[in-house]
Amino acid sequence: MKTAQELDALDPLGHLRGAFQVPEGMVYLDGNSLGPMPQTAPDAMSRLLHNEWGQELIGGWNTSDWIGLPERLGARIAKVIGASGREVMACDSISINLFKLLVAALELNAPRKKVVIERGQFPTDGYVTHGLSNLLGEDRISIVSVDRDDVAAAIDDETAVVLLSHVHYVTSEKYDLADWTERAHAVGALVIWDLAHSAGVEPLKVSDAKVDFATGCTYKFLCGGPGAPSFVYVAERWLSQAKQPIWGWMGHRSPFEFSEGYEGANGIGKFLTGTPSIIAMAAAFEALSLFQHLDFEAVQQKSQSLSQRLIDGVFVILTLIRLCKR
Repeated sequence: MKTAQELDALDPLGHLRGAFQVPEGMVYLDGNSLGPMPQTAPDAMSRLLHNEWGQELIGGWNTSDWIGLPERLGARIAKVIGASGREVMACDSISINLFKLLVAALELNAPRKKVVIERGQFPTDGYVTHGLSNLLGEDRISIVSVDRDDVAAAIDDETAVVLLSHVHYVTSEKYDLADWTERAHAVGALVIWDLAHSAGVEPLKVSDAKVDFATGCTYKFLCGGPGAPSFVYVAERWLSQAKQPIWGWMGHRSPFEFSEGYEGANGIGKFLTGTPSIIAMAAAFEALSLFQHLDFEAVQQKSQSLSQRLIDGVFVILTLIRLCKR
């Protein structure tokens, strides 16, 4: 069995550790909560604060294209999840984006009202779904919350929307995106995927899988920093029809006309709401540069290899402890 040092020497991804700030000697196992800071992030933040905000002031929206940052960051995220840049926008939080997507999907699939959700997936998914039910009432949404083993049986020809977390935040159990999307489509249901625990560590191809809608975050495995923005994915086939319920000025077709009436923007831009946090987006934009040409098959293989090595090591230690107690 090769030593860890020997495996590191052969690792095609080994150089990437140096791209992040990790305290000397630390084994960091909490990237699923907050990814480490890229080495280039402090300089990127300094440029934004001193050169852009400090010198350009309000002009930064045009001169430094702050106004286009949600779209440009969305395009970088699109490469990570296997989508077109036209289908992804960086904005808001997962909770807000789930609300938008649930309303959009229910409206697209009316008069169906049944929403299937797995019991025990990340709490915000359930909170938002039940909050929407509290708002709309049972005449417009009916929630069916079931254990994982019962999800397939719950998806039927009365189902409007299936909301699933791609990778479970506790068990790491994973759904097959294409297979489960196809199951839902077979009975006329739409699917919303929560990619919070897979974007950045799993090879994702949401367009090829014919995913309808998805959201996720950039502060976990994508290392965008605390409070980094979420993203929303809407398949191009739904962009002209989908309507989102939170009407903010950034999602207006012509925001700087300041018109009284609301007209949603064309394309994915309609899913914007209010003014984005440029500082948070700039940090995430810098981080996403590290992921643009990454082989996510290799990332997945390394993740599995490291996990198995940890499991094997723990097994050996526990075995030795048991033997010593005899």
